[in-house]
Amino acid sequence: MVRVLCALVLVLFLGACGGAGDSDLLEGVARTPDVQPHGYSRPGYLRPTYPYLTGSNAFTWGDQVHIGGDVEPKEKLRETPNSAGDITVYMGASRDGVGVARLENFDYDLRFNSRSTSGDRFAPFKVRPRLWIDVTLPLDMLDEVYSSVAILNDALPPEFQIGLAGFFGPDDLDALTLGRGNLLLLAGPPAAVGAVCGEGAAACAIAPILKGWSSVVVLPDDLDSKSYRTSRTIILHEMIHALGVWGHVDSIEFPDSIMGTFGDFFPSPGFVLHRIDREILQIMYMSQRTQDYNDWGEWSDTTLHLAGRSEDGMVNFGTALFNGLPQPWARGTLPDRDLEDNYLLRGSATWTGLMLGFSGVSAIQGDTSLTVDLDTLEGDLGFHDIFFINRDGDDSWFPVRDIDYDIEVIGNGFRNTNGEGFVVGSFLGPRHEGMGGTVKRTDLVGAFGGKR
Repeated sequence: MVRVLCALVLVLFLGACGGAGDSDLLEGVARTPDVQPHGYSRPGYLRPTYPYLTGSNAFTWGDQVHIGGDVEPKEKLRETPNSAGDITVYMGASRDGVGVARLENFDYDLRFNSRSTSGDRFAPFKVRPRLWIDVTLPLDMLDEVYSSVAILNDALPPEFQIGLAGFFGPDDLDALTLGRGNLLLLAGPPAAVGAVCGEGAAACAIAPILKGWSSVVVLPDDLDSKSYRTSRTIILHEMIHALGVWGHVDSIEFPDSIMGTFGDFFPSPGFVLHRIDREILQIMYMSQRTQDYNDWGEWSDTTLHLAGRSEDGMVNFGTALFNGLPQPWARGTLPDRDLEDNYLLRGSATWTGLMLGFSGVSAIQGDTSLTVDLDTLEGDLGFHDIFFINRDGDDSWFPVRDIDYDIEVIGNGFRNTNGEGFVVGSFLGPRHEGMGGTVKRTDLVGAFGGKR
């Protein structure tokens, strides 16, 4: 102890008297090789790419419009000083994941209920799945299929989003089932489905050769398309099997999973896919890319949230960063009528607000403006002065400071018609007072909202 104090007094004396000077004190000090120096001016971590194939799923439930997955924070976050206009910005961490222990129990249940210890109950595709659709599938079922794919793609990391490959006929079946990464969707009369899937089965999924190589989903061609939940539940259940969850779990232990043994589950208002099923898909696929996402050994139940909300609660949007995967969402009040039928608006209208998102693990924010020509229902959507939230000065600007899109309006929704990535949005409020949506690009993932 005496030696330590003497050394400390010597250093303090030299520094205070200026005898040797600060530069001399640093001479001969070697940096530990595995500790990197800190530099605020260094470029932020940017993922090489977010290879998205589709934009966010959009649907209405009651009087609410939902865009993206069920990842809106359920607890109050801390308000930030980055608010603008009518939009207040919040951020914070929330332990809203199911946790790795429950995911491991899910895996155990799959094995127990299938009476298998082979360890192949999780058998995800090793490449991006490509969906091939039976050419005889009734046209009125296509919307349910496309919507189900969008729901799954909102959960999957971009590298494993399901791509729509095309349609196939009987002559193509053998070759496609032997191919790698093919997910085939077959449809037929219930009697034919029962003959393939087993007596009393309404639908099924089959791995023709090897699990994780190719899969076939067999559906009845008389699904009730009038019920949003029923048809999508059947399709999603079988497609989750095809994506690698080969088995069922105890419905008593997992009443919130659509993969239960009872064939029923506790409903998730507005969303067919529960968090447990969403997270099972994520850990299966994200753990294959440990350079970008957490794997089983690192899996966290904590989500980092950025959220924006209008003072009247009409506009809500944000992006959730979960185990390295950014997931955007937007929600708001359904308008009374389509935008073109709003007799109170003439010429053009403009909405302004904010965009919040992530590029890699770096939080970003920018101004948002949307202008629509009400005669042509075309417009311009811009994200401007995009910056890194945790930086100051010239180094705070995002590499692409301004992004502009041409958009088209269909009903109360809108989407981009040019530019990189996918924009999916909707007008919000009884008289279209607000707007919100999501944007998925190779360099950022975000959500936006604003008021007129």
